[in-house]
Order: sequence, then structure tokens, then C-alpha cells
Amino acid sequence: MKILIWDSQNYKPMEVGISFAEGLKKHNIDFEFSSDPHKENFRNKKVDLLVHWGRTIKRANEVNLKYKDYLKAERAFFEDRYVWASYGFNGLNNRADFCNENMPSDRWEKYFNDGRMKEWNPKGDYILLCEQIRGDSSLIHYNPNYTKIINDIRKHTDLPIYVKKHPKVYARTEWHYVKKDVKVLDKSVSISEAINNCKAVVSVNSNVGVDATLAGKPTIALDEGSMVWNLAEKNYDRINDDIPEPPNRMQWAYNMAYTQWLSDEVKSGETWEHLKKYYTKA
Repeated sequence: MKILIWDSQNYKPMEVGISFAEGLKKHNIDFEFSSDPHKENFRNKKVDLLVHWGRTIKRANEVNLKYKDYLKAERAFFEDRYVWASYGFNGLNNRADFCNENMPSDRWEKYFNDGRMKEWNPKGDYILLCEQIRGDSSLIHYNPNYTKIINDIRKHTDLPIYVKKHPKVYARTEWHYVKKDVKVLDKSVSISEAINNCKAVVSVNSNVGVDATLAGKPTIALDEGSMVWNLAEKNYDRINDDIPEPPNRMQWAYNMAYTQWLSDEVKSGETWEHLKKYYTKA
């Protein structure tokens, strides 16, 4: 199998490409590694698996790099997202295959069972709508019209609607829409505080859905790219109700624990030991 690890963005905090290369060495697997940002070096090249970080896939497609599969490394879903990295085949977020169906509880118990999973509490004073960054790759399949989203929410509830902007929004990524009948939360209000006092969280596919699910709050997800898609409400029909806890919230947590890995686990080959199941699935 021809593997190309193209870490053109060279993301230092996790050393994604270097770590993955070390892991493959532990399995005695041959690969080609490059941190060279000059994409012309790979024009019309053919590989079986492209391992990459972030938006490198765009560069690969621009030079017609041919690959059967790609393995995308990204920020993780459980905190600390700057320490952990997620690895999924052939997609972003919930569109990726993490080889994590019906996982055991071991990774959750080892790393994440620290009280972050709160009791279910579908009560609150407002509906929280969380914006995402305009132009972000997570929105490639769904371009939100926030005026329409607000109007659709309002058709189903009289509760106040609070809007939480993405913390990294700036002028070029600012959404422009009618903000009548909503309250835009001040930047000083943390996302955890905003979630804790709401009745439900609405987002397209933001990672805030993960935060809300852990906090015990119902989520309404508008796009299947959401990592809580299988737990979330898909419309606003029950937004006024005390939505019951999804029956598989803990299994979801166990599965999620197998989407993200520490650098040491990647280097040791443990991550590839899990991910190689992709090639042996029936």
C-alpha cells in the first residue's frame, strides 16, 4: 500500500505528520513523508492513502493527486482540543469514518470520565443559537441562512433566542443577517455559561453540539456533519418540550473517545492499530 503523509501545514502543537509517521514505523509500514508546502511536487502522483492535516486536501486536488482514500487529522471534539487530534477516513467530522462503532468504555473511562458528562437537564430560560465561521470547511455542505433559522425557531417557541458568535469571528467571516427579536451575547459570556442556562442548543454542525450533549442539554442539529447527529433533534417540533435524554448518550461518549488520540498514542502505533480496521471491515 502506498501511503503519503503530507503535513504541509506542519501543525506544531500535535506534530500530526511526524507523529503519524512514527506510528507507521512501529507497524513496519512503508510511507512517503513530506512537509513541503509546494504542491507541484505531487502533481498527478498516485497513492492508496493520503494522510493530511486541515485543508491540505484542497492542495492535493489542485494538483490532481490521485488517492483511493484519505485520512484527515483535525482538532478533536472533547477538550483539550489543542492537545488531542481526531483521525477519520474520507470526510470531515460526522462524515468521516473513525472505525468507532459500538466501542467499549475503556478510553472514556481512562481519559474522559472526569465529571464532564452532566445529568440531563432540558430546562432553561432561552434557546441558544450558535453561529459558525463563514467560509469554514465544516459548512461546505450547508450554507446557513441565520435569518431563516431564527424565523423558523420563532415559529415554534416564544422563548427568547440568544445568539452566541464564534469566538474567532472577524470582519471577513462576520455573518450579516436580521438580528431582530434576538439577543447577541457579549463575548465575555463563555460558551459553557451560555449552554448551562439554555433550554436547547441550535447549530448547523458546530462542536458546540458536543459541549451541549456533555452538559446535558438537548441539541438541534441542522446538518449531518454534526458529531451529535445521531442524538440530536432534526427540527424544532419539540423545542418547547422537556426533551428526554437520548437512550444512547453513554454509548455515543464511548464511540467519541475513539475519534481522538494523544500524540504519544499516535507515535506508539496504537492509533493505527485502531484505524487499520478500516481495511478489514466486511
